[in-house]
Amino acid sequence: SGSETYKIALQEIKQIQKTFSDERIAIPVSSYVNRTKEVVAMVKIVIRSFNIETDIIIGKITYNNLENCTKKIKTLFCKYSSLLLKIGLTLNEKYLSLRLEELKITYDYKIKLHQEQEEKKAERERQRDEDRAEKEIMIQLREAEREEKRLQILEHRYNLLLKFAEGAKVEELNNKISELTARLAQVRENKERVLSMAQQTKRGYIYVISNIGSFGANVYKIGMT
Repeated sequence: SGSETYKIALQEIKQIQKTFSDERIAIPVSSYVNRTKEVVAMVKIVIRSFNIETDIIIGKITYNNLENCTKKIKTLFCKYSSLLLKIGLTLNEKYLSLRLEELKITYDYKIKLHQEQEEKKAERERQRDEDRAEKEIMIQLREAEREEKRLQILEHRYNLLLKFAEGAKVEELNNKISELTARLAQVRENKERVLSMAQQTKRGYIYVISNIGSFGANVYKIGMT
């Protein structure tokens, strides 16, 4: 699936988080908690602090620190739960699960996004290589065609001269025509080779991509254009 799928999943998990009010996030340890203004204010501060620090951790997720970020968020959860225990409250484990799920989806999203960027980069590089190769082939093809035309004109001229030549001039012209014929055959062979290269270029390429950040170590993606 593409990165857009993970982006949508992130939006959905954040929408679910919004359904958790302060009362659902900070739940009573006992059956009764005296919700004074001071308690409500402290709950808001604790939840806000937990979310801000969690957001910072999620924002720093990379391909190689998922486990470390997970531990940090769990540590934060325990820290702020301990603060709330002093007033008979604790943080809801379900809310922790939502934040950890957000972390994992963000991780998957960044990895997929990076993978897509690497694939686009590889495709651009491949296209540049193909364009350069095609340009070089066309230059060679034009040169071969010019040389073929030049030799054909010379061959035609020598054949005309041969009709009116006498004596030693006949042998000289025949030798030149033989050389031209051999040279023409060589040029035409080269032209066919260049045309074959042009056809192969249009057929496409097989490419191999290696990226530790996207796929992990010793993993390769093979594709064909």
